[in-house]
Amino acid sequence: MYLFIVDALVNITLMNIILFFTYGVSLKNWKSSGLFDREIKLYKHLSKHHDLNITFVTYGDEGDLIYSDEIPEIEIVPLYKYFKNFNNKILNLFYSLFIGFKLKTILKKEKSLIKTNQLWGSWVAIIFKIVTNNLLIVRTGYDLISFKKKENKSNFIIFFYYLLTQLSLIFSNFYLVSSKADQEFLMNSKLVHKKKIELMPNWVSVSQINYDSPRKDIVAVGRLEHQKNFEYLIKSFANSDKKINLVGDGTLKIKLQMMAKNLNCNVNFLGKMSNIDVLGLIAKHKYYILTSHYEGNPKSLLEAMSAGCIVIAPNNKNIAEIIKNGFNGFIYSSEIDDLNKLIDKLDSMDLFEIKKNAFEYVKTNNSLEKISEKEVEIYKKALG
Repeated sequence: MYLFIVDALVNITLMNIILFFTYGVSLKNWKSSGLFDREIKLYKHLSKHHDLNITFVTYGDEGDLIYSDEIPEIEIVPLYKYFKNFNNKILNLFYSLFIGFKLKTILKKEKSLIKTNQLWGSWVAIIFKIVTNNLLIVRTGYDLISFKKKENKSNFIIFFYYLLTQLSLIFSNFYLVSSKADQEFLMNSKLVHKKKIELMPNWVSVSQINYDSPRKDIVAVGRLEHQKNFEYLIKSFANSDKKINLVGDGTLKIKLQMMAKNLNCNVNFLGKMSNIDVLGLIAKHKYYILTSHYEGNPKSLLEAMSAGCIVIAPNNKNIAEIIKNGFNGFIYSSEIDDLNKLIDKLDSMDLFEIKKNAFEYVKTNNSLEKISEKEVEIYKKALG
């Protein structure tokens, strides 16, 4: 009887979840980048299967409200409907320090649990948490301190993210990271309140795949930026007859197109695509290749594994958490291995077990159903 009462009370207090978008990001941004359909799935699932009232606090204007018909179960609060959006980025950043105070009069929800979509912008949620005396979960898709170090940013910028991480740990009830490597990095750093750090991997939609469907060619997905290292991908298949379909856009697009032409690499630059279209495309390919210099818990890699691709990825800590070489995918060293020859070798092998093991790994560790259950468990722990 006592357990029943406690469980009932937990369900009552779990009613309101307020998600603060990444600073500067709106639903319109999600739409234009092709992320909308993917990003809303978790919260639609939580609303439907766990009886939660979800609110999105976005950095959009009234235009974000046009998406209400697509997500009727989620309340949309576009900040720039209520607050001035300055043309000056620095002025907007300064003004964001006051949003949490003023938002209290707009979001009058009792016993809410506040969550951030990323660390960037967490100060808005922290201030709102303080003035409303609600619970706060800070979620990170990747660790910004380690990323900025790898990007060779200035000590000032690295210190800023260190300070933001520390403030988030102090004021949050839980601090979510997506990989064990990020968790270990933070646990070994000079931060306080590290016991609040919890592992919450990224999720993907998993459905049964047809292992016998004919597949060919190589697919790669990612922003056309330095981190993704698509220069290496193109150089690896110079003068090769293998076809690469590359999904994504970015500042290096023209440079990469010229490189592919000069090196006689057969790359089809597909630009941005919706997540639904990306998943459909991946499922038609035999190989998925990741070439990033560094990653967090890469969603596209997990999606490729769940779609029946043979995944090939570089050797680093974050990838090694997911890929066991020769078991559910293949790990390569950019200094030693030749990707073109590796594909030739794999073409002569029976890869059925590799695909099956990859699918089972994602189903067990990263399915939407599994992660949503873990998400709710974190909510309950935050509620004590």
